[in-house]
Amino acid sequence: MELALFLKSMLVGFSMSAPVGPIAVLCIRRTLVFGRLSGLVAGVGAATADSVYAMLAGMGMTLVANVLMEYHTVLRALGGVALLGMGITTWRSAVSCMRLPGASSGFWSTYVSTLLLTLANPLTLFLFAAVFASVGMDRFTPNYQTAVLLVGGVFLGAVLWWFLLSGLINCLRGKFTRHVLEVINRISGVVLALFGVAALVSIIVQ
Repeated sequence: MELALFLKSMLVGFSMSAPVGPIAVLCIRRTLVFGRLSGLVAGVGAATADSVYAMLAGMGMTLVANVLMEYHTVLRALGGVALLGMGITTWRSAVSCMRLPGASSGFWSTYVSTLLLTLANPLTLFLFAAVFASVGMDRFTPNYQTAVLLVGGVFLGAVLWWFLLSGLINCLRGKFTRHVLEVINRISGVVLALFGVAALVSIIVQ
């Protein structure tokens, strides 16, 4: 029973991280510019946030969930503004400032920024709840052991995805010319800005 819960949690964590979104764009860009470790750190920040939402969804912490949803508009607005700002900054940044892998000193800020960006979308909480129900994980009795297995599985599954993604991008990194990297940098900036605009527009039209 415990092993089944852990393996299902890993699968959920992996599959929830795989769709391409703003965090994936950030992870890819960090890997290209600063190296694999920086990209992985960005992914770990997102995995941490996913684990928090997975715990809330799996353990049925309705009070916290209600508070998050009450302020979901504010959170989404902050996330949208942050993504828009990141997009503009990314567009304007020059690839000539590229550093060698491991030379970046901004690992902590990278981790915190992706953690907060992921937490800024509390709808992830209900997505986790829906996925848990679809694979039968909602039938497990909520307790301390269940929480540890669920959170640990989701975290490891998500980290595994980011480890594979950053590793793949890092392998391709040396094949790109500076011009190609500059183009990727610009595309990343546009994509991040569009994600930010989409988040802000969704607030207006909801």
